[in-house]
Amino acid sequence: MRARVALLLALVALVGATGGSAATRPSLRPVGFAPLTVAGKGFASGESVTVAAYGGSRRVIRVIASAEGTFRARFSSSQPRCTAWVARAAGSSGSRATYRVLPAACAPAIAAGTAPPTRGTGVAGVITRGPITPVCAVEVPCDGPAAGVAVDLLQANVVIAHTKTGVDGRYYVLAAPGNYVVRATGRLLSPRVTRVQAGRFAEVDFKIDTGIR
Repeated sequence: MRARVALLLALVALVGATGGSAATRPSLRPVGFAPLTVAGKGFASGESVTVAAYGGSRRVIRVIASAEGTFRARFSSSQPRCTAWVARAAGSSGSRATYRVLPAACAPAIAAGTAPPTRGTGVAGVITRGPITPVCAVEVPCDGPAAGVAVDLLQANVVIAHTKTGVDGRYYVLAAPGNYVVRATGRLLSPRVTRVQAGRFAEVDFKIDTGIR
């Protein structure tokens, strides 16, 4: 009898452990863009959740999760579909979730090293490196394109988009109008602050000092 009870308790514990591991993890997804509306699930029942959206501007809203751990956060402004943006949710019980959108998810593939589209909004530029030779001459240029350089677009210290320069040192990112910080990886490079206006690409160029003298 005792053996049967022990076996039954072990089975109950195993089922409980399996159910716990299969619990839904917190997640976010957009359900509307005009205005931007984000749905969450997998949060704790009745949890207070702070939802922040970055992309053009920083927007914050607080909601309460339902008994099933779901919610909808409806912001007061719209979000262009084909621009880079990020949504983050932080619950009072420790739940965390992030949803990140890259322009390529809904627009034609964006290739680094190509000129930005004639119509669009975002950040574009060229990164060069130099000197690339100790002696400069007409037939031997001092500077050259910096290929494969990582470029981040940030807003409120949150990385909104990431790309790399092409073989010609060019890059561009589609982004909604707003203030951004552009950060490129390279020797002695400092982040640059820029403002993106609707229908235009803000030009942000960098030059990497190779140290050759």
